[in-house]
Amino acid sequence: MSRTIGAIAVGAAAIALVALGVVLQPRHETVGPNPSPTTTVPPSLAAVATPPSSDGQVAIVRTIDGNSDLFLMAGDGTGARRLTTDPAEDLEPIWLADGQSLVFTRRTALEPERSEIYAIDIASGRETPLTHTGARAADPRLSPDGLQLAYEATPPGIYIMKTDGSGQHEVFTFDGYYTLLTWSLDGRSLYLRREADQVLLRLDVKTGDVLEASPEPGLAGQVSPDGTLIAFEDASRGRGLWVMARDGSGARHVFGEWTRPYAFAWAPDGEHLFFAQGDGWLYVIGTDGSGLARWAEGLAAAPRP
Repeated sequence: MSRTIGAIAVGAAAIALVALGVVLQPRHETVGPNPSPTTTVPPSLAAVATPPSSDGQVAIVRTIDGNSDLFLMAGDGTGARRLTTDPAEDLEPIWLADGQSLVFTRRTALEPERSEIYAIDIASGRETPLTHTGARAADPRLSPDGLQLAYEATPPGIYIMKTDGSGQHEVFTFDGYYTLLTWSLDGRSLYLRREADQVLLRLDVKTGDVLEASPEPGLAGQVSPDGTLIAFEDASRGRGLWVMARDGSGARHVFGEWTRPYAFAWAPDGEHLFFAQGDGWLYVIGTDGSGLARWAEGLAAAPRP
């Protein structure tokens, strides 16, 4: 199934997945010092820059002893606190609108893939499974109003449920290989990509009607905390990370000289962006392209609303 990430409004994070094998093994729970990156980082990326404000918190995915768990950190990259310790992979963190709970995918096997969607209450640490497919449920996407989650599941298709796991129903059945991208800003549709021909589709969540759609800059982007900007990737404009106004004006290139960023998200201050790279680290950069620096070891970042 798909691994492409799309997110809007309160943000979902895309994630660089690490293949671990069919059975995921337990590992130690002690968080040690960050290891050195596995790739050579140009000097410009190793530079020290002013970090985002320590105000606000960010959930990240971090791999410890060969497995991935969720952590909570301050916006300046300090004070990491482990949220999950299950021997399975915990991936794709998404904050619910109240900022009290995270939704995430817990993957227990790869071939065939087995995963379910969970919620965790940050204050108590209580975990609640939202799906019980016994097969695969993954790639949750929070609706703009914060009331529903779209996700992929088996039998292969797109499903929708309320954020407490109730009301689960299928809205689209796969007849091939598709990727769930994101909700439309009005919350009435979901965007999909048909992988066989790379055609973008718009799915009406009430009627189930599917129509071809024209790619739009910012479609699979993330809206800034104050709602005025969208961060996005757009191959038609050149490689890398872009920012533009919510109305589509003033697009500017933020980053992309080294390699294509992925798993990007707004920092809590709304003036910086996080993005992941293939060396297993998250980086931070100002929206004007300045202050590029390594922020924290991790695969994805999800700022707390």
